[in-house]
Amino acid sequence: MTEAALQTWLVATGDTVAAGTAIAEVETEKAMVEISAEIDGVVEMLLVAEGDTAKVGEPILQWTAKAGAGQNLPEAIPAGSVARNEAGAQPDNQRIFASPIVRRLARRSGTDLRNLRGTGDGGRIVRRDLEAYLAARAVDLPVVEEPTVAKTETQVVTSEGSRIVPLTGMRRAIARRLTESKTTVPHFYLSSNCDVGRLLELRREVNETRTSRVSVNDFVVLAAARALIAVPEANVIWGGEHLVAFDSANVAVAVATDGGLLTPVVRGAEGLGVGGLSARIGDLASRARTGRLRQEELEGGSFTVSNLGMYGVDQFSAILNPPQSGILAVGTIEDRVVAVDGQAQVRPMMSVTVSWDHRAVDGAVGAQWLRAFVENIEHPLGMLI
Repeated sequence: MTEAALQTWLVATGDTVAAGTAIAEVETEKAMVEISAEIDGVVEMLLVAEGDTAKVGEPILQWTAKAGAGQNLPEAIPAGSVARNEAGAQPDNQRIFASPIVRRLARRSGTDLRNLRGTGDGGRIVRRDLEAYLAARAVDLPVVEEPTVAKTETQVVTSEGSRIVPLTGMRRAIARRLTESKTTVPHFYLSSNCDVGRLLELRREVNETRTSRVSVNDFVVLAAARALIAVPEANVIWGGEHLVAFDSANVAVAVATDGGLLTPVVRGAEGLGVGGLSARIGDLASRARTGRLRQEELEGGSFTVSNLGMYGVDQFSAILNPPQSGILAVGTIEDRVVAVDGQAQVRPMMSVTVSWDHRAVDGAVGAQWLRAFVENIEHPLGMLI
């Protein structure tokens, strides 16, 4: 990338900010990235307005270094301070992790995030932590509008009645990467049909015991992850002069958004269980649709699951997302007449096609993975044990 849009300032002119504090959110082609202060200092001037685009390397903020700024910080400093909190849990020079909306709410409510303990992934401070903290002190949560994903520029109507729609950064990135994939990666495809009768019954029983429902796609992602562990030769990516092998299954899940397709990665998917996996996918999908994914959540996968079954698509073949070596295309579930023990029966069937990078995965290895996947789908109870 050569430029990016500055989405949100997390500091204001005159703020004293410590090294490690997040000062702005920048929208790249596919994700939101936080920019953090590298030294203690005072914000003198914001040089780029929210929503404007700046070139990579271009100054966006005027800063005055301040000796000892990290030793005597104001009460309402945003997340990322280096001081110690009242509970003594955050050591000096250790960054505080918090979601962007929490930082804005904390600033408006005058809350020092050093005083909170995060319950999110890796101790990250999330909205419920701030809400509980303020509720205990009888302080109302301030109203902050959720930021929206940047829209395309104004469409141009031609004399012929057609429209010229400017490309977003995300659409340019998708076009570039898919063209690169289809023209430089030797794809090969393997297809199979899965009997999902047992899976649908197990899903029904699981959902009877839960307040949040798990989907068929949650089982599909889990089956794909378990198959990658069962066939480790398939759990690799192409590295040019070498292969990179993974010990865990980092599976990307395709999410359709208004701006285009995003593929956030679920790390260690094989060990989450269907309930934990469902919650993780739901969180990533929700933030993908509102443009709140972090860059690192789009990286590091070796395999993708793309499901178009909810659109009534019977079967399709997907294009690989380099450097990943495989992508599973999942079609709809429909009743079909099949032979079972020599007798014709109507069974719920699901067609799947997996695309492989032939540089990294041989045909036999791809077939072994597909067999392991189908086994997991048709005997799903084994995935829950």
